[in-house]
Amino acid sequence: MSVVILPSRWRRQPQCPVELDLSHPLTQGLIYAGMLTGPDAGTQLRNYCTQSRATMTGTSWASADDTLAMKFNGTSDFAQHVLDLSPWPVVTVSFWLWWDAFGTDNKCAISYHTETASFNGMFLNCNPIANKSQWVLSAPGAKYQTERFDCPTAAAWHHWSASFDRSLTTTQIRSIYIDAALVTNRATISNTINTATTWENSSLLVGKAVSGGTSFWAAGRMRNLIVHNRQLTQQDTKALYREPWGMVRPIRARIYSLPAAAASGSSFRYYMAT
Repeated sequence: MSVVILPSRWRRQPQCPVELDLSHPLTQGLIYAGMLTGPDAGTQLRNYCTQSRATMTGTSWASADDTLAMKFNGTSDFAQHVLDLSPWPVVTVSFWLWWDAFGTDNKCAISYHTETASFNGMFLNCNPIANKSQWVLSAPGAKYQTERFDCPTAAAWHHWSASFDRSLTTTQIRSIYIDAALVTNRATISNTINTATTWENSSLLVGKAVSGGTSFWAAGRMRNLIVHNRQLTQQDTKALYREPWGMVRPIRARIYSLPAAAASGSSFRYYMAT
């Protein structure tokens, strides 16, 4: 896959406080919207759906200029945000990722699972495993669905999106998109999931797997991490790819009027702008 030339809008990310634009079609089914913009650039990743912030661990993660992103060194940096996805059987995870080339290994760029050694969730190994990247959906009892496909170019920005339907007994990974193109060269390595995963009380992590030890640390950068409770269409994915900041808008000033007593016993209105 060729190196991506980022859309012009990508280099004009908001430099002011923003909010979700609830009129935008892509906010339908939005569960998590983790973005670094304007005043948030030097702080923890914010979930714009709940206004909570992720736990950032390590010292080298950074953000700068037109590469505004979470940056991880591969040895001690990661982001963690508690997230409960159990109410929704269908989930789509999307993000922009710039990953380092490690050779043949299994570094976890992103993962979502419970805080135990038995994986119950999903994870992405973007570094080559048998010359392939892979998404893995896991369930208790050593049951996995693993989809391998050609690795995108290392040391370059790419947009990733994957949908899962955990209500199915097989083939729970429904679609994988890279740079808004449907991945068609998938090879199913294992497909033994036969129970629905719950994904309760779990964490969304960037840069490592929670229980994988040091062998799973990954280096690179990530931005615009979002989660939907529905399967995104290819048109949806193209919109995320072409307009990375399409779902947010500058915070608009709001005027509130409050009654206040006047000295004569009458009242007047007090206007407050925010």
